Amino acid sequence: MSARSERRALYHEHDDNYDPCVSVDVNEYLIDSWPGLTKKQRQSIWTIAQEDDDFDYDPIYDQIDDIIYELAQTDPSIELPEATEEVDTVIEIDVMSYLDDNWPALTAEQKVAINQSIMTDYSNDELDLDGTYDELDTYVVEYAESTDNTIDISSLDETEDKDESE
Repeated sequence: MSARSERRALYHEHDDNYDPCVSVDVNEYLIDSWPGLTKKQRQSIWTIAQEDDDFDYDPIYDQIDDIIYELAQTDPSIELPEATEEVDTVIEIDVMSYLDDNWPALTAEQKVAINQSIMTDYSNDELDLDGTYDELDTYVVEYAESTDNTIDISSLDETEDKDESE
């Protein structure tokens, strides 16, 4: 326990109303939501959850943050951080949907095998995504040519010339 934590604990030692913890009774939750589980199964679940170093508390923290923003609407003394706009920067490709849409004659087993092959190559850095990156470069060039001529795209021209000479 840090010195600050110890000071806080001493400060609130005799305050019966001080309880800064939010807790979840996993057993009660499981009884209400999963009534078919036995006591032994419920105990296994809460033990695994307690010992899981990767247990995701972020949704709880997000809810606490939401409460702060809600309270800030009525309490002007709460200083909120500057708002930043979050922008998606990830493109996800659902391989199975792609195979379903573009290769309908494949059997389910064939699709699963192909998907596993792709995922194995991807995880081993053997999947060649150059075509995907070429497509992204195309968007940069189009943006530079149509909207923002301050972007230097000459390096792409040099790369194309080098590729053509090989």
